[in-house]
Amino acid sequence: DQSGSRTLDAWSGSVGAIWQAYKNFNIFGNFSTAFETPAVIELTNNPSGLGGLNSDLEPRYSFSYETGIKGYIGSSLSYEASVFLIRTKDEIVSFELSQSPGRSFFRNSGNSERVGSEVALFYQIAANLNFQLSYTYSNFKFRDFLDGTLELNDKKIPGIPQNYLFAKMKWSSPSGLFAVWKGKYVDELFVNRENTFVTPDYFLADFQVGIEKEWGEFQGSLFAGIENAADSNYFSNTRINASREAFFEPGPPMSWRGGFQFSFRKKKI
Repeated sequence: DQSGSRTLDAWSGSVGAIWQAYKNFNIFGNFSTAFETPAVIELTNNPSGLGGLNSDLEPRYSFSYETGIKGYIGSSLSYEASVFLIRTKDEIVSFELSQSPGRSFFRNSGNSERVGSEVALFYQIAANLNFQLSYTYSNFKFRDFLDGTLELNDKKIPGIPQNYLFAKMKWSSPSGLFAVWKGKYVDELFVNRENTFVTPDYFLADFQVGIEKEWGEFQGSLFAGIENAADSNYFSNTRINASREAFFEPGPPMSWRGGFQFSFRKKKI
């Protein structure tokens, strides 16, 4: 019998403010609460082996604080920077059982704390050339997590790199030709709650060229590109807290791809 029901409810809300200190300089702050119920698959994957919903899995509650600045420098550079703190009760984490490898189950871990910062820049280098850069720093830890006799306080939350950097440069011409370069750096990250297994850091670069055109109510594009242009070795996916230490799924080497898109849009007069 796979039937069952759960009723989960709570109040949540948010408040924020922004102050325009100067013409192109703003200071902002936000506070919010969040109530996140377990997803259906999280509730129905019952580690007890019985049917119905997992009655032990509870929703998680979060309190979030954020402050930062944003603005413009001249007409070509915009920026935003912020710091945040998120405190969560009853964090939902995944795990696997040795008798069911490859299947994820879920439980509450206790309390956690997320401290981080984000920076984003957008620069219009020329009329047809722009550059954007973003960086995220994440220090996410468990703050009250006792699993049986295993003490996991102050352990890093698995699956989150401490440093993440993304950059993109795009050139486009009035004729419709374009070229895009993307690069990202992903720091090493832990893949299990005990923090005993870690993936190495890596850098990926992609490059794409193509053309975009419009003919009245018709639009089309043709493109070709290289993914993982540096032929880096990396893990494209990690199975958090996987059983039998099967954490890692390798990413593809340097590869080529191409494609086209064609669409019709009726314009209203």
